[in-house]
Amino acid sequence: MRTDRCHDAVTKLLAKDLAGWTGLPATCTLTQLPRIEVGTVEQAVVLGDESLVATYRRAKADAYAEPIKVYLRGDTIVRISIQLPELSDPAGLLAKLGAPDAKLDAWFATTPTVHHEAEWVYAQRGLALVLSSNRQNVMELIVYPSTTAERYRKQLRYFEVPRESE
Repeated sequence: MRTDRCHDAVTKLLAKDLAGWTGLPATCTLTQLPRIEVGTVEQAVVLGDESLVATYRRAKADAYAEPIKVYLRGDTIVRISIQLPELSDPAGLLAKLGAPDAKLDAWFATTPTVHHEAEWVYAQRGLALVLSSNRQNVMELIVYPSTTAERYRKQLRYFEVPRESE
């Protein structure tokens, strides 16, 4: 019996089972998202330091109170992002994951400030966590296919440039 690796990975994501997360399969498409209702409107976006074009669709799932963004290049999902994922034990998760491959600055539009080393990238696991300034909460959960920290930064990362206040 053939297993659907994308279906299995998304099922883990919906269960918030991230301690053993090994990445979103590189061949996932929208048709393989179980229990996620994906919108039809696509919006253009650029990802990474290389400013590679992608699109995203908003989605929702019962497991998460906030909207999900599913990022695509063509028909392939390149990343899924969830704001305020309400993980039950962020400190325990961070302990299980160990040291990240990289710690990047993150822009919090709500404050609005740049928080140094708030985005913890576990690139080989296909996981990034944007942490609160006190590192007690996960502000954003990002999953993608396993990669390197360098490739994540160059091709997959979304970073909103801080705006000048008027």
